[in-house]
This record gives sequence, structure tokens and C-alpha cells, in this order.
Amino acid sequence: MDLGQLYQELLSAARKMGVEVRAEAFDPGLSDAARPRGGLCAIRGKQLILVDARGSLPDRIATVAGALSQMDLESVFLPPIVRATIGAYQPTGDEVERSFRRLHTQRKTRT
Repeated sequence: MDLGQLYQELLSAARKMGVEVRAEAFDPGLSDAARPRGGLCAIRGKQLILVDARGSLPDRIATVAGALSQMDLESVFLPPIVRATIGAYQPTGDEVERSFRRLHTQRKTRT
């Protein structure tokens, strides 16, 4: 499966989950090749995956796969390569803990 087809399959998986994927051109000062931005968020109670439209195809795949890795996809049929791609972006316990610590530190410095 080529990258374009993989990306389309990931978008299809998001639709099956009732999640809109929106590609927007992000502010270059906030997102770059070294630190692509985007991911799963909730707006007015609806889940949404934001993708940097200027990002490379591999970066867009990573963003959507990472967002989908946070969801329960057991009841959704996905081709094995799509499921494996999503699984590759599932955060490990260490990554979750580092993210929590970073967020906690940022909140402490704001107060």
C-alpha cells in the first residue's frame, strides 16, 4: 500500500469512528518539520483531528495515526497495515508519563 492510500485508509477509519479530520495550514511559527503539530481535540463536544495541511504526507499520516491510537478501534474493521500503523503510534507508558510531567511543569510556571 502506498502512502497516499494509507492516508486515505486512516481518514476512512476516522470517519467510521465519527471523527472529522480537518487539514488546516498551521502558523509556521507553531509547526515545522522538526515539531509537527496537530492531533485529536474536542470542539463543542465533538472529536476532531487537526492536521497541518503544509506537513509532509508522512507527518500527516503520523498525526492521524497518533490521534486514532487514542481511540478504541476494536469494533472497526481495518486492513492489517492500517491497524499496524496506528499501533506504531500508540504512546507507551513512559511517553504518557513524560507528557503529564511536561504539562504539570508548564502549569506550575504559569501560576
